This record gives sequence, structure tokens and C-alpha cells, in this order.
Amino acid sequence: QHVEHILANVETATAQFIKLQSQADKVLAGFPALTADARRTLSHADALTGEFNNLSRDMRKELKTMTEKAGNLAESGTATSNMLVQTTLPRANVLMVELQATTRRFKHVVSILEADPQAFLLGAGQTQAGPGESGYDETMEPTEVTK
Repeated sequence: QHVEHILANVETATAQFIKLQSQADKVLAGFPALTADARRTLSHADALTGEFNNLSRDMRKELKTMTEKAGNLAESGTATSNMLVQTTLPRANVLMVELQATTRRFKHVVSILEADPQAFLLGAGQTQAGPGESGYDETMEPTEVTK
């Protein structure tokens, strides 16, 4: 009876093994297609990796160029700033001071001409010397002007 039971179990195991082998055959039949798909995927992955490498190399070149140009621009800006501070602004300041002095003199000439238009042709008249100045004459009237 044990032998019958063992043989029945062997028969059941054999039937299960046959089913398993049938399923394994189906799986193994699809394996070449799966392998081909995996190879295509790896080929595309290799191509993509190559493109990323090229892109990375190009980006490094561009970044290096941009860094160099930014450095040159910074140097130019510094040089321009130094020239502006050391040369141009002091000259502009001197020019402004001279312009202010010229404007004051011009205003003085205009006020003289407004007060005495003949001074344009004859020149400005001499003013009378005041107290404490050389040539002061106490006997002269203060409103008298010598021409």
C-alpha cells in the first residue's frame, strides 16, 4: 500500500513536472524575443549615453568660453572704472570749477554793461578810492567817479 501511495505521488509529481516543463517551454520560447528587446534597449541606451557625453563636452566648452568672457568683461569694467575715477572725474571737477568762475565773471560783466552800457565802448570807469585805500581824497564827494 505504501508502494502504491509512493507510485501515486510519483505519478502526480510527474504530471506536475510535465505541466511545469510545458510552461517553461513557453517562457523559454519568448526568451529570444526578450533578449533581442534587451539588446535593442541597451543599444539605444549606449547611443543616448554617447549623446549625453557629447552634450556634456559641448556644455563644458561653452561654460569655459563664457567664464573667460565674463573674466574679460570684469577686467574691462574694472579698468574703465579706474580710469573714470582717476582721470575723467577729476578733470570734470576742474572743468566745473572753471565753468563756475567763468559764469561769475560773465555775470559781473553783464551787470557792468547793464549799469553802464557805454562801458562796452569806452571801458569800465574808475571808481573812487574808499577810506583806507591809496588815493583816497576826503575832499571829494563820495558819488563822483573819475573816468
